[in-house]
Amino acid sequence: MNKQTITAIVVVIVVFIGGILMARNGSTRVVENTAAVTGDNTVNTTPIAPDVSNLIYLADPSADAMVFSPLEVFGEARGTWYFEGSFPVHLYDANGVLIGKGVAEAAGDWMTEEFVPFSVTMDFAAPQTETGTLVLFKDNPSGDPANDLKLVTPVKFDLASVE
Repeated sequence: MNKQTITAIVVVIVVFIGGILMARNGSTRVVENTAAVTGDNTVNTTPIAPDVSNLIYLADPSADAMVFSPLEVFGEARGTWYFEGSFPVHLYDANGVLIGKGVAEAAGDWMTEEFVPFSVTMDFAAPQTETGTLVLFKDNPSGDPANDLKLVTPVKFDLASVE
């Protein structure tokens, strides 16, 4: 092979690898309000999380909605988000304190890769802050952190209505 052919092959390989890397990086985005749960039921915020919009859709509550106890949560998630037809849902105040949790249940056959409706109604303790975070966790029975995914939505509390 001559020098020009080798150069052309190297350029094609570099362009191909660059395209793969760009495609992989395009699958994530910056999300302001993501959360990681610690062992003491507090939540630490981080600036980067995978985009899960192709896996789960939260119909209610919407971002920054005023929420009250009991909280009704519903939407749709792909069957792969569930394990045995359910997944955990947690509610945190702005200090990262867990104030409520529940289990969202599939309202249909979850043994699919299509979207399946879900709902959960959960009571929560009186928050100490005016804002908080609703976290819908992909059920991960393996415990492998590589399989951890979550949808995080900011919410507001009406402290005047809290007893």
